[in-house]
Amino acid sequence: ASAIIVATDAMSPVVTHSMVEEACRARALAGEGGAPVLVIDVSVPRNVAPDVAALAGVELMDLDRLHPE
Repeated sequence: ASAIIVATDAMSPVVTHSMVEEACRARALAGEGGAPVLVIDVSVPRNVAPDVAALAGVELMDLDRLHPE
């Protein structure tokens, strides 16, 4: 598995659907495409675009999922 950890103070997403999609495509071309990608966003506000969660083989975890109240 691979992981992307995002922790910035940006006011809008800095990691987009197309960025993660391209990273997954590059992994597949390198022969590493079978393992899932875990994207962890600990930013407030969130800095990973929510549609990243729709990508096949990608699991998006944000603070709400990591620390439910």
